[in-house]
Amino acid sequence: MPVVAEVIAVLAMLAALAATFATYPALWRSFRDEWRRIPPERRPRAIDWGSTALALATLAAVLVIVAPWGRADLALIILIGIGGQMLVVLVAVGLQAVQDTRRASRPRRKSGHSLRDE
Repeated sequence: MPVVAEVIAVLAMLAALAATFATYPALWRSFRDEWRRIPPERRPRAIDWGSTALALATLAAVLVIVAPWGRADLALIILIGIGGQMLVVLVAVGLQAVQDTRRASRPRRKSGHSLRDE
């Protein structure tokens, strides 16, 4: 009986792995489309912010693994770190929504130029 359970566990892990890999093409298309939407003059800033976010996530992961504060407070530190990251994400999403709303509310001609450009 344990062999059957092990086979089922391996098959379940393979199914989860296959489902994970199946999402990659959709994620790639989504990221590609979003990247194309960013004006070329703002792409360096997007790369800078993305690199900063990656560095902070890496630092957080290293701190969780090293745990210089001891084992007793690990859950609290993780929750505080996740809460801080979520706060930053919510502020960024809010700023992006305000920016997109302002951009969408500008009157536009059929050619795609703003009336303010003239």
